[in-house]
Amino acid sequence: MSKKIEFTEPAKEYRLSSEDIKKYLETETVQPGSIQPKLYQRGVLTGAFDPYHYAHGKAIQQAASLCEQLIVAVSTDDVIRGYKGEPLLPFEKRLEAISYVKGVTLAIPQYDLYNKLEMLQDLGADVLFSCEEYQRSYYSNPEEMTPKEIAGVERWEKFEQEANEVGIDVVYLPRNQEMSSTIMKQLLIAKNQLHEPQGVMLYSEGECCNEPFVSL
Repeated sequence: MSKKIEFTEPAKEYRLSSEDIKKYLETETVQPGSIQPKLYQRGVLTGAFDPYHYAHGKAIQQAASLCEQLIVAVSTDDVIRGYKGEPLLPFEKRLEAISYVKGVTLAIPQYDLYNKLEMLQDLGADVLFSCEEYQRSYYSNPEEMTPKEIAGVERWEKFEQEANEVGIDVVYLPRNQEMSSTIMKQLLIAKNQLHEPQGVMLYSEGECCNEPFVSL
């Protein structure tokens, strides 16, 4: 489920360093609508949200505090299957849940995990929000980075350069070290002794799980 909105014209170009963004998030109260003017006009945040949890909510509020309109692109089931297996919750339920989160202007599908530039241009976005784990500076000892971490950082460095060339910023939000969807998924499956993910049951039937984020 998505909300109907009328987009305004894109804001003028902004260029902020990673240090400026981090300082801004640390010093300002994250309350969408309370800070004027916003640094960006139209931002995009992507994710699987499988399942949605409080760290997602924090990231959404941080992103919403920086832009007038926040579009959240939710990965489809096929996208999730392509890199981490069967989703726990079905796409329709994840999209509907995100559309109701405070600060989200519009929730849309994400059909491609890696080629985001065309989507950003089609939406008229001037910023994409990502996670700081895709910055080389996030790692205290780059020599100890895994091949997967190196590949992720290099991919985002290349993408950021391409995005900047067409006037789109990339803002890296702080990573929550205590929680991830993968951890929550493992806990839910273990708690309910499920051999296979059963997203519809977990989402719609309260008997099998009492976690509040599942029934959002």
